[in-house]
Amino acid sequence: MSEPAKKILPLRAGPDIMVRLEKLEDFLLTGLQELHAVKAELKKQADTTPGLEKLLDAKTVAELLGQTERQIYQQAKKKEIPSIRLGKYWKFSPSALQKWLEKKNSA
Repeated sequence: MSEPAKKILPLRAGPDIMVRLEKLEDFLLTGLQELHAVKAELKKQADTTPGLEKLLDAKTVAELLGQTERQIYQQAKKKEIPSIRLGKYWKFSPSALQKWLEKKNSA
């Protein structure tokens, strides 16, 4: 007999084994229900937790605003448009641009 098979007690048919199996099944089902509840809670938290938005590059902003990349870079350097400098790259937050446009249109 193989090594793992020696560790398993032989099962004999009878009412005792059925009771043990039903208890084990109840235990496993309860554990599974708890796992599902925890998973649902984690998913709910992940859906409501604000994440970082993907930043846009100058080319994308230029296309959205109908300008050239050069114009976008010049505005970013002069701080005329909301932007973030990451090393040698200029990046733009979509939400900051949206607020900026709304403010600019309402003025």
